[in-house]
Amino acid sequence: MAMVMARSAKAHHPDARVAVCIVEEQVPLAAQNFQHFDHIVLAKDLGHPDFYRHMFKSTVHEGVWSLKSRLLQYVLRTFPEDSKFVYLDTDTKIYDPFQEVTKLLDQRPIVLTPNITQPSVFHERSMSLPGLYNSGFLALKRSGETNRFLHWWAERLDQLCYVDVKRGIGGDQKWLDHAPVFFDIHILKHPGYNVAVWNSYYRRIHRTNNGKILVNGQPLRFYHFSRFDKVVYQTFYKNIYPDPRHPIYHLFDQYSRELLEVGYNPSRTLPCSYDHFQSGEPIDMRARLAFRNHSERFAQIQNPFAMCNRTFLGHVENPPRKRKEIPAVKKRKLVGRKRNPAVKRKS
Repeated sequence: MAMVMARSAKAHHPDARVAVCIVEEQVPLAAQNFQHFDHIVLAKDLGHPDFYRHMFKSTVHEGVWSLKSRLLQYVLRTFPEDSKFVYLDTDTKIYDPFQEVTKLLDQRPIVLTPNITQPSVFHERSMSLPGLYNSGFLALKRSGETNRFLHWWAERLDQLCYVDVKRGIGGDQKWLDHAPVFFDIHILKHPGYNVAVWNSYYRRIHRTNNGKILVNGQPLRFYHFSRFDKVVYQTFYKNIYPDPRHPIYHLFDQYSRELLEVGYNPSRTLPCSYDHFQSGEPIDMRARLAFRNHSERFAQIQNPFAMCNRTFLGHVENPPRKRKEIPAVKKRKLVGRKRNPAVKRKS
């Protein structure tokens, strides 16, 4: 997905440089040889002061989300000659130049896009936990305000980048609900940015005679293929676009083909470096939770991935109860008492 995203970025912004962060212990060979990656950095080299402890306390997905602010801080340090930056999730594809963003960054330091911009009780409720703004896209200009924003976001993602419904914590982007209150942020409501399944109920897509894709009459800038599955997407959109020749299905076909072209294999699942201990033992989620909730007990462990599940499972708050062993009872032969015929019962 990162390859498709990078290729689309080069197609519409040929002067841009694409920096990719890979959350693995080593850079895959396919990434090293991909021509549209101008700069590759491993997550462990972003400059996090306690990387392995940080990654261990989260699921892999939560750990990836929590590094977004660190990545943006890294690219600002690494490319001091550049002044404008755009962050994109890997599951996005650009279809037209970001003209509005380029102009906005001349005036404002930070640009965010909302998940939805039209009222809907159902969708408003569904966005209450994940957050109002989508963290799959951020545009930044080098400035003191941007530095303050990234520092603020990084602090929160270091501490609380989990999906915890009971505590009202929704990963990385929930924190962005507060950002426009604290920082100088422009909310970009252009319908062509961040088009996705969650805002499809009002963003109508059609193709012009010259082949240009429009969303509510505005150019499609990028589509967010979150959790992409061609069959699932087509099934979802049938109620919105019953005509199978609708251009939305062409977008899905094209995106699916591009993924296959760069080597995507839906039947192959590669394990992530941070899904298991260095020994190869899969990490029990209860071990992660024990480490997260009792971090002071494991303060001496610099790299939890060098341990094993047994190291942490003794500190699980609610460990599974062992079945109690019932002691064997010696069977006795029960002998009924004989009545004394001399004793008469009272009537």
